[in-house]
Amino acid sequence: KIDGNSKKNSNNDMLLNTIKFNNLKDLKYQLPSTKNYDCQINDNNKENINRINNINGEQKKENKKVNQRSQSTGVVNPLQKETKEENIKEKEIKQEKPKYITKKIKDILPYTHVGFDGEEPKENNQDNYFIYKNFMEKKDYIYMSVCDGHGIEGHFVSDFIKEILPFDMSENLKTCNLMTENAKEKQKINQIIKETFILANEKLVENEEINSLFSGSTCVSVIYTPEKLIVPNIGDSRAVLGRLINKEKNEYKAIDLSRDHKPTEKDEAKRIIENDGRIQPFLEEGEFVGPQRVWIKEEEVPGLAMTRSFGDRVAATVGVLSEPEIKEFYFNEGDKFMIIASDGIWEFISSQECVDMIKTFYDKNDLKGCCEYLYQESSKRWLKEEEVIDDTTLILVFFE
Repeated sequence: KIDGNSKKNSNNDMLLNTIKFNNLKDLKYQLPSTKNYDCQINDNNKENINRINNINGEQKKENKKVNQRSQSTGVVNPLQKETKEENIKEKEIKQEKPKYITKKIKDILPYTHVGFDGEEPKENNQDNYFIYKNFMEKKDYIYMSVCDGHGIEGHFVSDFIKEILPFDMSENLKTCNLMTENAKEKQKINQIIKETFILANEKLVENEEINSLFSGSTCVSVIYTPEKLIVPNIGDSRAVLGRLINKEKNEYKAIDLSRDHKPTEKDEAKRIIENDGRIQPFLEEGEFVGPQRVWIKEEEVPGLAMTRSFGDRVAATVGVLSEPEIKEFYFNEGDKFMIIASDGIWEFISSQECVDMIKTFYDKNDLKGCCEYLYQESSKRWLKEEEVIDDTTLILVFFE
């Protein structure tokens, strides 16, 4: 059920089978049959019936006059108003469910590459990923994620999350309807997702084999259904959708499916400060160097460059969370591909640049060539700015 970079099998020819659903048969209800009753009408009954018919006739004439007066004066006949309200209610009852655009997956390919320290490859690739098919025991649902580990034992953290999160999430959501439009049901689903992330972090902290004091991992996740995407995220890995907005010009727009949780985000920074944390870059020889980081108020630790993560127990004391931010997106007709990647890609390549790079390979249906190109391009930019190349991991999805 899981493809991960800890497996030795090749993933280059991975192809997902899409499932077509037959429409459910309309439910038909049959009214109970009625019996015919014979009536004997005597003379008195005939008189009563004639009198009732005359009254009904007079009432119809009176209603007609009232309706005519209401049209000229603007006063609404109460009976007419009641009928209109009933018609409106009937239309609301008969109103069809929203029609969603369906996007089937044509191809999907994971790609990961260890980083470099100078000219030497790093000892460990701290990135991990998973592609969990048959999610929630539904053949067309897939749970995908990229986890970017950091710290001395970051690779153990990301591997731990890869091993437990998809199974726990599938089991916890199994009885839920992800396509519900009910606000309370949506809130319940989001709460389950949040609690599953938090519980995974508690299991990590309790694991005595992994020291997560100063080690942790990001986790950007995408729950794919044919109609929409649910995106829980912690950290600065990112998921992006490529949307075709002008077919003649082959023009695409990048749709960020997640938000990077960095100290530069105002709401994230506010939480850190309120929990007695401190935000500033590294201080070297009296000068600030690099991006904004999270620190304990009176100490020079941990220096974390994100505000949400798994692990990072010291950073958690000043407001770094393992609770995900959750977004959902219904498919647009122009949605053609999606990339989920660690900051090995995003550090020096913007979402829009990345989408513009991918679109050429989408036209040729060349996932492998696209992954290799993205890695080579990001590596060039790392070497231009730094003396290292970060671990790089991505999952590339092409839609039909």
